[in-house]
Amino acid sequence: MALDANPLTLNAYHHIKTERGLDSPWNAPAATRSTGGASTRLNPAATVAGSLHRGWHSIPHPLSSPEMLRAGFKVLMDEKPAPIGFFASARHDLVHNPCLEVPPVGPVGIPISPLVTDAIVKHCRTLPSGGSFVQGVGPGVCELDPGQFELRNPQWFIQARVIMKELLEKMFPDKSSLQMKMELDKCLVIPPGACFLQTQRQETTESVFGTMAICLPSNHDGGDIAVSYRGMSKTLTPSNDPDFAFSCAAWSVFAEPVGQPVTSGHQIILTYKLIHHPTFVDLKSRHEGAGATSLTGLLRSWSNWAENKTTSFQSEGVPPKLWFSRTLDSTSGPRLPALYHRLENRLYTPELHFNHLTGRDKRQIADLRNACEASGCRVLLANLNQEIEGPVDDLRPTKRLPEGEFYNIGTIIYRDLSLLKVIDIDGSVLIHGHVASKDLCTYDVDLDLAGEPDEDAPLQQTSAGPRVGYQIYGHSIAVVVPDSFYFPFLLHAAGQSPKDRFIDNIKVVWDDLHGAFRANPEDQKLRNQMSELCRIVFEDQKWRKQILDEVIWVALEIGEFEVVKRALNSRGEQAEELAKRFGEVIYTRGIEQMQPVIDHIWRLISSSPMGHIMSLVQMRSTWTPPAAHHTPAKAIEWYESTLAMLFDRLEQKDPVYLDASAGSTLAHAVPHFPESFFDTRVVPFAKKVASNTPFSLALMTALFMMYERGEVGLPGSILEVYQDLIPAIFRDFTIFSRRFSRQPNWYRPEHFVNIYHVATLIKYTRTLGLDIAELLSILEEKIRESQKEQEIFMLFATPLLRIICQGLRKKHEGDVSAAVASEEAAFVIRVMKSYITPSSGPFPVTPPDWRQSIDNVNPSCCPDCAELRRFVEDPVEHQKDFCMVARRRLHIQSKLNRHLVYFTVPEGSPRTLRIIKTHDRNSELRNWWKETAARHRGVLESLNEEIKLRETIGETAYQDIYACIADPDAEPGQDPSQANNEHSTFEDLVRSNLQAQKRLRPPSPAPEPANPRKRGRGDDDDYWYYLENPSERFRPRP
Repeated sequence: MALDANPLTLNAYHHIKTERGLDSPWNAPAATRSTGGASTRLNPAATVAGSLHRGWHSIPHPLSSPEMLRAGFKVLMDEKPAPIGFFASARHDLVHNPCLEVPPVGPVGIPISPLVTDAIVKHCRTLPSGGSFVQGVGPGVCELDPGQFELRNPQWFIQARVIMKELLEKMFPDKSSLQMKMELDKCLVIPPGACFLQTQRQETTESVFGTMAICLPSNHDGGDIAVSYRGMSKTLTPSNDPDFAFSCAAWSVFAEPVGQPVTSGHQIILTYKLIHHPTFVDLKSRHEGAGATSLTGLLRSWSNWAENKTTSFQSEGVPPKLWFSRTLDSTSGPRLPALYHRLENRLYTPELHFNHLTGRDKRQIADLRNACEASGCRVLLANLNQEIEGPVDDLRPTKRLPEGEFYNIGTIIYRDLSLLKVIDIDGSVLIHGHVASKDLCTYDVDLDLAGEPDEDAPLQQTSAGPRVGYQIYGHSIAVVVPDSFYFPFLLHAAGQSPKDRFIDNIKVVWDDLHGAFRANPEDQKLRNQMSELCRIVFEDQKWRKQILDEVIWVALEIGEFEVVKRALNSRGEQAEELAKRFGEVIYTRGIEQMQPVIDHIWRLISSSPMGHIMSLVQMRSTWTPPAAHHTPAKAIEWYESTLAMLFDRLEQKDPVYLDASAGSTLAHAVPHFPESFFDTRVVPFAKKVASNTPFSLALMTALFMMYERGEVGLPGSILEVYQDLIPAIFRDFTIFSRRFSRQPNWYRPEHFVNIYHVATLIKYTRTLGLDIAELLSILEEKIRESQKEQEIFMLFATPLLRIICQGLRKKHEGDVSAAVASEEAAFVIRVMKSYITPSSGPFPVTPPDWRQSIDNVNPSCCPDCAELRRFVEDPVEHQKDFCMVARRRLHIQSKLNRHLVYFTVPEGSPRTLRIIKTHDRNSELRNWWKETAARHRGVLESLNEEIKLRETIGETAYQDIYACIADPDAEPGQDPSQANNEHSTFEDLVRSNLQAQKRLRPPSPAPEPANPRKRGRGDDDDYWYYLENPSERFRPRP
């Protein structure tokens, strides 16, 4: 069918309209109708064969890029077949007329005439700069954008969708039900000599998965389109029948379409973009992973690449914790340090474990673990959370839309990926939280934001802008890491700032890396990683407390001396506990390498005056084990010079800070001193500080005990030194271990010198034949001085007497007479008598006369006072009347004490003050003595049970002591110690102890009345009653 002579008139459109209506189908002759497909023969053309080897069309190595590694891993894990469907074609004999119209030209009749084609081409070439015309490889190809032409038939869009569905069902049988979109792309008018060439590949977005081409009927020859993919090719051959030729095809975006030149006539092709993001992602992964054939081989190649890269990073001086992150910056290879594979089923944090995998996940991870074991990789489990954030759009629906709307959040402005609870194969939690990278996911993270979010918590924005909301989506993943990147992965996580990582138990990471290092200590890469971990651990205070000692020894072994010094600083005084281990390191590695670290210890604060010297001695003690005698000359030289330096420090200290522990420590260090050091330094120092009794006693006691045991290394002059030091100790001997600025409220055992040191001093003084009497007399004197403090006797004297009595019983083996004859027994008896005898002396007897004393009366004051004084001191007179006025009577009354009875006789003028002497004072003293003696008898019985005094000194000596506090009211002939004394009760003993602790004295008698009692008129009966009962003078008469 031909067009009018003038191709630009509306007649062309008229002829088309009159020939076929808008709603009428394209009626082709029945004899020529066909529904067969396009030719599927292999295209032998050189142009097609050459295209199979160009760029991305050749089959690349699966590790040539990160995309290839991710895609290959995903294909092998998902077990999807390759190659993929890439082409489908069809031919129809009954379709709608699209009614093509180019606005400047008008309606275009079908089949198109050369005149119309020339008009379209001419018009396109006259478009201004910036038009959409693109010249193809062949001459004269006209390419129109959708804005430059129209398809006026509204039924054509439905027709095109039917064609698309038919083609896609052939390409993807499993995706026929998906909601795929199509978008009109181009209208190509190909004149003779030109050919079809798709040029929009570089502009394709990550949603266009293919192209659909519909060849409109036209009278032309040639123009076949060959579509090739990975060595395969299929051809679309449009028919040149002008009455019905209507062919269509669709191919993948990863296929290569190449057209053959049109030999005659003009070819018109409509192209559509096929859009569906999930299908594009699937095609891309299968396309890029088509070169991977074995999961084990893929992982092995990846592991080999990682090994080479870590060695390269090491040589570049990059810290190991950056190896993991620096891999993404690598310029060759896959540049991926890990891969995240999404699991089908989500395991929430408490259930995250390999044993809880089910179904397909269990089978996939089992295969993955086997492949990892064979290829040098590791597989971990984790939860991955993705947080999205953006402005809240109140007009959007709050439910997720099918096409990926994120609830009512508008444009996403922030994304955050984080790993939660990364666990090892044995269930150990390696990392509780860590920032993740989207580049490591083998799946499309945005596409897989499916289902309900974990959180939906809109945040109120203030004046900064509108409301902002965030949502979190989570799923479980398997993390695959090559062995060479496993420890850098942990170091990368541990090296993050505290807000970006959560590793609660660094011990798991430490044990894992330390175990690998112990198995291969010569591996420089592991040494670098171990060094990095030491520094990371030390920077965190919580981690440092967990494994500080392990960090010290590993850092010492790998030469991280600065870390060791800082660790020692954090330990402070406790660094001395590591002395033996340091000595072993010196023994094996030499002092030259270790001296900077060891010398740093002497700069730390010491736990005691002898702390540093004892640490040095402990180091020295490890150099001479029983099986070897390895004493390097340089180490010995360093030891002697360091010992002299530390002893100089000790001599400069105030002796008041030297306690018993310092003396004992110095004594135990003597066997490790050089032979001349004891005589030239230790002995002069001991004499200098001999006034410090606790230190001197501990030093001499420990030395003599070591001498008795035959300790190796003691100097031969120890006995002479002992004899010289004892007199110096005696001169300033004290039972207290410290000086008190003021008397303490109560005493404790640590306030006294060590009881065993004092007892040992007594023993060794006798053993050496020295004068023991002097030592015992000094002890007795010191005990007597503090005898008023009962708790001092109980805390110091009682344990000392118990030890002495035990020694006497053991020495004399039951021979009481020999024990009593010893000086130690006499010392015990004297101390016991001195302690239990009441301070008032013997039991007070009844006075033989009435002689008494009065303290506050001065005879020179007045005649009345002189007369009162004479009366009180008179041994015979026990009653006297003072007849005087009231003022003088009151003056006399004010001088009387509570042991004198007085009252006023009302008869006569002036009246008479009558004073009567009593023996109440003597009665009170006797009663107080009895109470005190009863209390001391209880104490003596208690001490007897505690130190077995009666068994040690015999019955006679014991009764001699007991006689000092015997009950004077006991029956004649009765054993005083067995007399029944109602006062000697347990309650009295407890009361006396409490009284002593509170510094109480015997209760004072009641005070005198402020006003003297006067005898009133008619009180003669009271007068005689109180005269006969003087003790009732202050009580009302019954």
